[in-house]
Amino acid sequence: MLRNLFKINIYLLFMVTLLSARLDVQSTPIFLQKQEQEWIENLQKPLKIGITENPNQILRTKNGYEGFSIDIFNKIESLLEIEFEYIYYETREELLVAGKRREVDIIFSAQKSEAKLAYYDFTDSILKEQHIVGDIGYDYNLHIASRNDMPTLSVILSKTVDAISASYIKTLQLKWGYIQEQDHNLLFKKIMMGFFVILLSILLWVVMLRRDNKKLQEILDSSIASMAIFKDGKCIHVNKMLLATSGYNAREVLGKKIENFICPSDHEKLKERVKTSQEGYEITLKRKNGTMYPALVKGTNVTGNRRISSFIDISEIKKAHYELESFNATLEQKIEEAIKKNKKQEQMLSQQARLAQMGEAINMIAHQWRQPLHNINGLVMLMDMKLSKKDNKLSLLLNKELDEIESLTAYMSNTIDDFRNFFKPEKSKVQFNLRETIETTFKVLKPMLSYDKITINNHYSDEVILFGYPNELSQVIISIVNNAKDVLMFNNQKGEKYITTHLFKENNRAVITIQDNAGGIDTEIIEYIFDPYFSTKLKNGTGLGLYISKMIIEEHMGGELSVTNNESGALFRIEFELP
Repeated sequence: MLRNLFKINIYLLFMVTLLSARLDVQSTPIFLQKQEQEWIENLQKPLKIGITENPNQILRTKNGYEGFSIDIFNKIESLLEIEFEYIYYETREELLVAGKRREVDIIFSAQKSEAKLAYYDFTDSILKEQHIVGDIGYDYNLHIASRNDMPTLSVILSKTVDAISASYIKTLQLKWGYIQEQDHNLLFKKIMMGFFVILLSILLWVVMLRRDNKKLQEILDSSIASMAIFKDGKCIHVNKMLLATSGYNAREVLGKKIENFICPSDHEKLKERVKTSQEGYEITLKRKNGTMYPALVKGTNVTGNRRISSFIDISEIKKAHYELESFNATLEQKIEEAIKKNKKQEQMLSQQARLAQMGEAINMIAHQWRQPLHNINGLVMLMDMKLSKKDNKLSLLLNKELDEIESLTAYMSNTIDDFRNFFKPEKSKVQFNLRETIETTFKVLKPMLSYDKITINNHYSDEVILFGYPNELSQVIISIVNNAKDVLMFNNQKGEKYITTHLFKENNRAVITIQDNAGGIDTEIIEYIFDPYFSTKLKNGTGLGLYISKMIIEEHMGGELSVTNNESGALFRIEFELP
């Protein structure tokens, strides 16, 4: 209770002292006339004060100027709320000459004389007693001199000097040694004042220390890392994160060395790192329950033989690192397996596309064989009829009809060979004539297209020799033409239907274009037609034909396959770089 009462008394004494100091700063206000206030407000630059070194009045130091006159000018400056600029001269003679030349506006405390009145106006004596002899043996009767061509300035300065209290002047006289206070109890007062100042300083230091400690603790607790401060190797501060991570409470940590909380095998490592490095390093920390965990540590030495250290639990990071290393160890094998799987899937897609085209090829064979078989059947029936009538010309007709049958069966046999060669897998690239490959492909397609009354127009501008897979190229052409045929039959059933092919060279590239007049591809889906399993056919569409075609041209043969719409229909463009 007494301790708290003592604290309250000290606090009240401190507040009274501060209030007294503030009241002293707020001196008696200056009442200037309106024109004098306006003169101050219209100042465009600081007033220049000429000074030279003078005992106790003007002292020149490395930090600026100080002394009795400087304190007076500071007081005037604060009362008038104006700005002074000090111009220093080595001698008083130089200062007086500068004043005559109007290089300065004011001269520091000066003796009044008739000669000076020709150039200056003077305030009343700064010292309230007109004639004082100080202990330093000098006769003072001091005034502030200002240019006599600025009479308003002299009036303002005079009023300001009058506004400065005698107690303030006396304080400055005591401060700078012009007078000495005659008081038998002065020593006692000084001792008590010194004791009070020391006590007040201690109290302020304690308050500020507690405030700083609280602020420091708040800063430490705001960190997401575990943090501790050590002095002479012992812990003096910890944050909440460290206590939560380690499981200790503050009493169990404060005053202890860090060695008490780390794995014994890391003690030497810790000592070496603290001496030689400020970089982060890894050690193993020990929790209260005895478990160990890896932590990243970084320490910084500060004043007062203190060291701030931060600890980051990297258990999860280490676990992830081990998992990553394990994953990387098998990554190459997984990639190889994925490549094999993709190749197998690619082969399956290609096989699906070939099977789909084989079905279409069978339809072609049916188209090509239907008419020859019909003709063979008719010839056989005719032979029967003629043989039954025992026509005399039987032998001649029989030979002619048999020749026709032989021709038709040969055509059918050649058709089978054409399809067998088309579906034969190619294992290596060969040189082939691009025009011959296109013609051979359309020879297979012609019967089917003719049956559906679709006109074929092939134009060849150049002879082109390529190195690649001709059968795969034929597969691409068949896939594009089959799609064009289906769209022509759906969109253009009654009108003229045609498919036009061009072969030419352009910018050192071989170009094949396949054009139909079916009206083009819907703009909303044209960018998706090369995607796998994307089909516009309502029935029997696998969505693999154009996907496989693009893969063959671009991945197997190093070319480019694209599609656009023009005024009549879709235009497929196949390009190959020429050697």
